[in-house]
Amino acid sequence: MAGDRVVAMNWQLYSVVEGRSIDDDCTILTRFAGGATGIIAASQIAVGEGNGLTLRIYGEAGALRWRQETPDRLELLAPDGTTTTLWGGTGAIGADGQAATRLPGGHPEGYLEAFANLYRDMARMLRGVEAPLLPTIDDGVRSMAFVEASIHGNDRGWADFAARGRAL
Repeated sequence: MAGDRVVAMNWQLYSVVEGRSIDDDCTILTRFAGGATGIIAASQIAVGEGNGLTLRIYGEAGALRWRQETPDRLELLAPDGTTTTLWGGTGAIGADGQAATRLPGGHPEGYLEAFANLYRDMARMLRGVEAPLLPTIDDGVRSMAFVEASIHGNDRGWADFAARGRAL
C-alpha cells in the first residue's frame, strides 16, 4: 500500500476455536525493502471486531488511518496531534480516489462497490482502456506467495525473501 516490498516476515498462526480446520488468529511481522517494519493482525476470534479491517501507515511526516467500517473517510494524523479527515465523494481526494468513488459525499461506499470497481476496471482493460487501479498478475502472484509463505513458515522464525532474491 505504501509502494514498498516485503523482504522478510515472521508469522504466528493459530487455530484457537476447537474443531476448526484452518487458522483463525494470526500475527505477521514484516520488514520492507526501504527499512520500514509492519504488523498484520487478522483474527476471527477478536470479540466485537466484526469485519473491522483497519489500515495504518506511519511515517516521518505523520500517519494515515483508514477503517472499513467508515470507508468514506481517510484520516491524516499529524505529529502535533492534529487529525484531518478527508471525505470520499469530495474534492479532497485525488484522481485515483475520485475514479473509485461512485456516490456523493456523505454516502459511505464499501464492500460491494469495491467489487464493482474491479469488474469495471477489468472491462476497461479488456477494451484496451487504461485501468491503473486494477491489480496485475504480478500483484496476484505476490499475494499468493505471501499466503503460501505464511502457511508454510508458521512459527519458524524470520524468512528472508531478499536473501532468496525476491521480495513480496
